[in-house]
Amino acid sequence: MDTDAITNPSSTDTDTTPKSNTLGRARLALVAVVVMVGLSLGVARAANRAGWVPHREDTTVYFGRADWAVGEQRNCIALPESDGAVIFLGCVAGRTPELSPEVWPVTYWGQTRRPDMYEFVHTDPGMHTWNWRCRRYRNSLTCWAVN
Repeated sequence: MDTDAITNPSSTDTDTTPKSNTLGRARLALVAVVVMVGLSLGVARAANRAGWVPHREDTTVYFGRADWAVGEQRNCIALPESDGAVIFLGCVAGRTPELSPEVWPVTYWGQTRRPDMYEFVHTDPGMHTWNWRCRRYRNSLTCWAVN
């Protein structure tokens, strides 16, 4: 016979079972939340690296003298800073030596901060470029990473 149950009838073995089950479920729920947040952050980073997340930045763009019609696409070259950020886009079509820089809002589909590009471009500037394919809109550009 259980003497503890006789002296204290409100304290039985079954009283601790629900508390431990609740505590175990709370811990399991906390672990599940931490895992889901970690997975979400990992997926977001992977999507950003793959170019599936747009980035909007005001960027100096060199057009050149040739007309760039609304809706037209051009191949552009970005020059990266030492931290890998885009300094400017060169979107000159043809052989026009005169450049006219303008600051435009640009939506980038691809990473806009790549320290690897700084090293890549500056090792041999004649052979290596950071390429973008850009479409002009009335007051903005949208650019997709090529490399």
